[in-house]
Amino acid sequence: MTRRILALWIVLFVVSSQGNDWSGYKEFVSEIYPMLTQEQPMAESCVACHDSDGTSDLVFFGQPKEDFAMLRQTGYLKTEGPDTLLGRITSTNPKRRMPKGKHAQSWDDDDIKVLSTFLTTLNASNQIQEVAADERFPDALLEPYVGQAHARRDSQFLTYHQLRGKVETIFSDTWVRDGKDRFEENVALFGGADFKARFNESSQPSSSFLTALDLMAREVNARAYTTRTGPFADHPIDLPVLSESAMVRRKYREEMTRLYQEILFRAPTDDEIADTFTLFKSIQLEQSTIAKRDYDLVFQLKVSDPTTALDKVETVRIPVQGNSSAGYYQALLDQTGGKAFDDRGRLGERLDVPFRIQEAQLIIQSPESIDEISFAGVVLTHCETGQQTVIDANSPQVKALGAWELADKGGSASLEDEGEGSIIVSLSADNAEYWINVLWRKGHGRSKNVFVEVLGAGHANHAIQSAPAVPPEGQADFYYNCSDDTRPFFSPDAAFFFHPHDYVEITNAGTNDLVTIGALTFVSPSDRFTINSREAAGNELWGDFKSKSFGAYNQKGNTLSDEGKTKGELFLQYHPGAHTSEHENCTIQISYAGKRGQEARVPVSVHAYQSSPITQLVFPAQGHAGGQVTLDASASYTTHRATLDYEWTQLEGPPVSYSPSDARLAFALPQMNAKQSMWQALGRALMRHPDFLFTRPPAVATASDAHEKQRLLLVKLALDLVGRSPSNEELALLDSGEDLESMVDHYLASREFEKFYYHRIRLYLESQGTKLQDEPARLWSYIALNDRPFQEILTADYTVNVAFEKSDRPKHHGRTGVLTTPGFIDGKPGLPHYNYAAQVSMLFLGYVYEVPPEIVEQREGTTAEGTTDPQSTCYSCHKILTPLAHQRNYWTDMGKFRKKDDNGNVIDASDHDLVSEYPFKGSGMQAFATQAVKKERFIRTIIDTHFTFYFGRQMRYRQDERALYKAVWDAVHADDFKIRTLIRALVTSPEYLEVHE
Repeated sequence: MTRRILALWIVLFVVSSQGNDWSGYKEFVSEIYPMLTQEQPMAESCVACHDSDGTSDLVFFGQPKEDFAMLRQTGYLKTEGPDTLLGRITSTNPKRRMPKGKHAQSWDDDDIKVLSTFLTTLNASNQIQEVAADERFPDALLEPYVGQAHARRDSQFLTYHQLRGKVETIFSDTWVRDGKDRFEENVALFGGADFKARFNESSQPSSSFLTALDLMAREVNARAYTTRTGPFADHPIDLPVLSESAMVRRKYREEMTRLYQEILFRAPTDDEIADTFTLFKSIQLEQSTIAKRDYDLVFQLKVSDPTTALDKVETVRIPVQGNSSAGYYQALLDQTGGKAFDDRGRLGERLDVPFRIQEAQLIIQSPESIDEISFAGVVLTHCETGQQTVIDANSPQVKALGAWELADKGGSASLEDEGEGSIIVSLSADNAEYWINVLWRKGHGRSKNVFVEVLGAGHANHAIQSAPAVPPEGQADFYYNCSDDTRPFFSPDAAFFFHPHDYVEITNAGTNDLVTIGALTFVSPSDRFTINSREAAGNELWGDFKSKSFGAYNQKGNTLSDEGKTKGELFLQYHPGAHTSEHENCTIQISYAGKRGQEARVPVSVHAYQSSPITQLVFPAQGHAGGQVTLDASASYTTHRATLDYEWTQLEGPPVSYSPSDARLAFALPQMNAKQSMWQALGRALMRHPDFLFTRPPAVATASDAHEKQRLLLVKLALDLVGRSPSNEELALLDSGEDLESMVDHYLASREFEKFYYHRIRLYLESQGTKLQDEPARLWSYIALNDRPFQEILTADYTVNVAFEKSDRPKHHGRTGVLTTPGFIDGKPGLPHYNYAAQVSMLFLGYVYEVPPEIVEQREGTTAEGTTDPQSTCYSCHKILTPLAHQRNYWTDMGKFRKKDDNGNVIDASDHDLVSEYPFKGSGMQAFATQAVKKERFIRTIIDTHFTFYFGRQMRYRQDERALYKAVWDAVHADDFKIRTLIRALVTSPEYLEVHE
């Protein structure tokens, strides 16, 4: 396959090289080239100075035939013009005259006369070409490259987007944990773009990327091992303990090899197998230490209702302490009550067992609470003597972790928070038994489930709160926190079916702080409508919320307040009536002002004849290895009291035995084991391997097996074209005999290619993620994905809407493609800054500008016309920039079209005839666009843009990749400039596939 492609390219190369006009070449070599290559005592020659490492637009090849062709075709051998060879050598401006440099010597009169005579003769004999010189493939590049080819292999580091796709494909894991997208949370560490907060994407390795990678690798391998998914889908659970037995080692080697194939798409080398055995042995020796490690035990519960076919998915996470040798006792305190302990306003509750304390810790926290927690101290009471030891909240023995506030009122110090931290109290006493009382400040502890744990006391008890009550049939009960100012509304995680007489009721029963309530919105699949709080039944007894200087962003409609009074007497009833259909499920959204200090538990009752499952879970807040735990979902319900189905799935932690279809799970918490640690460690190590982290696995270069090399190249193709690893189905196609060209066609026709290509173009055009700024990226992508000629990027007379549909736009845009879309103009000011002109000429014509400080200083106060003075230092760049900037004059910096300026003067959007050799003459951006797309450098820039996507660098089109450039040039010309044809030519090329026959 690849030999056929290479042979075809050689034929194209030879055929296209025939018939060139070389008149004048002999004289150029004998008379002119020696002067261009002559070294000076303290300065370089013209050819040496203008090599490929410089920033000048004039770049010599260093070969006379190629340099002659280049100079003639690019206009440097014309007799007139400030940027011709003769014009630069004879310039009177020392900053423009060539040769440059402190020690450079100007050409003498005799040499200039020889050059002038040669140029006059050459231009008189040249025949008119059918195609303009700057629209043809460069004659110089038709000559075979005689220099040394670059040996460095192209290898791009994974981007954030490719890493996401690779992990999801290999591990079947989106890295969403507890409803949070961990990739999005770490997008900055990965150097990725989400087009929300970040708009640039890095393809360079960094320490922050590797830090986030370690975190992600640990979590996805742990889940894959526990759930037997991804690379661990076929992992044998009955592997024996690693030993020197030949049979055991063979089984381990087989599984190691399988894991390499799943993650790196290749077999391990003998050295890698030996290193893995060494790693496993070292881990196995640490079994006793590993067993004491803490971990998270995570279960997923799916509760389904066959009646409505609705379900609810909930995640249960229990932090487990692995050191089971320490005693533990757990309890849940209800701080809404309690007994008076002393005259300082402190309440207390005694733990229900005595403790024989020598050295212990008492820990207080409430990870699930949204209510205020108060801690005023601990009292140890000797069981026999009654002697008490008091540890106050401000004692040195108390350590508060988190945002606790220490308050001291009435001589009673207390720590107060809303459950976002923990308190650790160090306990020390003789070996007698003690009762323990935990104290809080009256009126400030409002949580019903304050978690208290005593470690090191010899007890073993996991605290589980009692199952919550199930409300009456036809009703569902919730609470919302109206002090939360971070969200626009509260929405119970359930869907409801309403009869016309059903309603939602909010009350101030059982509340202590100010209750505020806003509008309530009902959302169904077909409609949404809002009932203002002043339209709800019972609103007459509520006052208007007086926010004073505080104006909440999340306020909607009237916000009512109970003013902190008449507790338990006020209610609001929102009746949807005929607005909702009995056959459509509906969610509710309760708006509120949200302000710190308001009520954290406002009761909400939804009265509906049917609902989705509403889960009520009971489980330990914290566990200890070796202890028995129960996960209880039996209090889950629907408003119509359906018989529910339960499905439990363990997601993380050492595997436990359980019945997946029971409402309750009971089991002993296991310890971590060395075997699990071994395989998870190998999975993490493989994700740090260069074969995982680079789009082109380095193993391609050393693969001796032809099929394995094909698999590794398919990894590169999939990552480049669809932003992920190849799927098992695609690998099977390759294994069944499909070649890489067919796989390319498969990818190019996929929806995934469309999405990833659009992502690349958004990055290339520096979109800020808005609909406005995405318009040019949509237009470009539409052209690519609908096989339109890529010239339409600059010449389309249409636009593309957010649904990616072609749509008309005002005629004043003309044929200007992305150039006059407001999203492209936005952020690219025109005159007098030239930013727009610079961006257009760089993005679509491949110009490169270097603006040293002295040029910036010189430009101060210079008029636009002054920049195009042939004797000006600015001329080399501004012979393009200034006319182009004038041609955009019809468009403001905000992308608005107008024919007259702010003073009512008619705008001249022509190039102002400032530069006689300006190649895009005419009025308006259409004149520029329709001529620019004919130029060789436009076609080369579009090719090079895509080359950079897939090779990670610019094409060496002047050097050892000139044959590739010609082959792609011919391919796009033969197929109406389709971008997918361009991409296909690049990724099936010998250079991409590393075929060097």
